[in-house]
Amino acid sequence: MLFRSASIRTRLLGFGAGTVALTAALGLFAYLTMRGLSSAASELVVSSHAMRNHMEADMMHDAVRADVLSVLATKSAEQRVAVRKDLNEHLKIFRDALSRNRQLELSPEIRSALSAIELELNAYGDAAVHLFDLADRNQQLAQQNYPAFLAAFEALEGRNSNATDLIQASVRKTEQGQEEAFQSGVKLMIGGIFGVMVLTAVGSWLVARNVAHVLRRLDEQLSATSEGLTSAASEVASASGAMAEGASFQAHSVATAVESSSEVSSTARANANSSQQSVTLVEALTSKAAHSQEAVEVLNAAMEAIAQSSGKVSKIVDRKST
Repeated sequence: MLFRSASIRTRLLGFGAGTVALTAALGLFAYLTMRGLSSAASELVVSSHAMRNHMEADMMHDAVRADVLSVLATKSAEQRVAVRKDLNEHLKIFRDALSRNRQLELSPEIRSALSAIELELNAYGDAAVHLFDLADRNQQLAQQNYPAFLAAFEALEGRNSNATDLIQASVRKTEQGQEEAFQSGVKLMIGGIFGVMVLTAVGSWLVARNVAHVLRRLDEQLSATSEGLTSAASEVASASGAMAEGASFQAHSVATAVESSSEVSSTARANANSSQQSVTLVEALTSKAAHSQEAVEVLNAAMEAIAQSSGKVSKIVDRKST
């Protein structure tokens, strides 16, 4: 029974250790999955910021061209001053957007594309300012230099388009990786939870089975012990009855012996009286020889009494000895 209990305990401990190990592995995987999702979410946020900054810069790229077209169409010096102010503001916003992207943790490829944009932006801004200066002096000369500005615009547009494609690809890749990690994590989590549930169910079944076996063994042992105790109690009761019967017999024997002793004492007293009478008769015979016949008769009577008493004593002694 002890060996069986130790075996059950060993198996249950092994099962418990396996369940704990699986649960710990599941928890570690969940932690790593959440960490990966968090990292992917951070990358997605960075990519989203980069895309927003780049779109803002791209809008300023078009706004600068609109400023140049406005200055070419404007005849008033005051209007050209106002348009130049807009040009400077748009160029500043463009450069600020590029500066914010440089501070983000982007891939080397995107950083290279943004650096190329910055070089083209300097050329583009210089061409726009040069055209504004020409417009202040000579509108016709400024219009003649517009194709050079347009070439800088198209060069910068190519750089912007390349950076846009790279940033969008990074966003899509990050989103796809996040989705795949999430789906994989969910599947593995569901599988792990199902595995833990199966192990728990199997462990519960094993526990119930082994506990039922142990309870049956205990019930059998208790039944055997109860039967043994019942048999021992019966034997004790039988022995007690025999002892009581023996004690009763001994008490009866003692009572019989006491009664016999009383009878012996009574007979002995009778014999003593008879002996005294015999002595008296002998003395009477000695003193009265003349009355011998009468004395002989008395003596015979006394002897018969003594014989009867002796017979009674013999019977009592024989009964006692049996």
